[in-house]
This record gives sequence, structure tokens and C-alpha cells, in this order.
Amino acid sequence: MKFNPSLSQEPRYQAIPVMQITSKETLLYWLERTGRLKLRQSDAHPDSQILEELDDIIDPDNYAIEEEE
Repeated sequence: MKFNPSLSQEPRYQAIPVMQITSKETLLYWLERTGRLKLRQSDAHPDSQILEELDDIIDPDNYAIEEEE
């Protein structure tokens, strides 16, 4: 059987040994350092098609009240 340090057997009623922290590095710093933190891409200019659709929905002429004669 191969030795695997992550798998170990301890007596049932014995307190388990606590792992010591080896680094004071924060998770956020580690993500930045390893290039795994991605900045959110914000769209400054939404698609023109979406703007046109919104204009069609918001246009008050589409919802004009017809006067009764």
C-alpha cells in the first residue's frame, strides 16, 4: 500500500492533531498572485439593439390614448 499523508487513521476517542498554518497569505492575495482573480468586465455601452428595443417599449406614441368622439 502506498503512503498517503492526507489519509491517516486516529484512535476514535483521541483528539486529532491540528494542522499549523504555514503562510499568512490571504485567499484574495493568493488569487491575485496566481492570476485566478478576474476583474469583472463592465459594458460601458450596451448593445444598440437592446437600446432600440427599449426605445420601442418606452415610446409614449405606442401607448397613446385614443379619444372617443
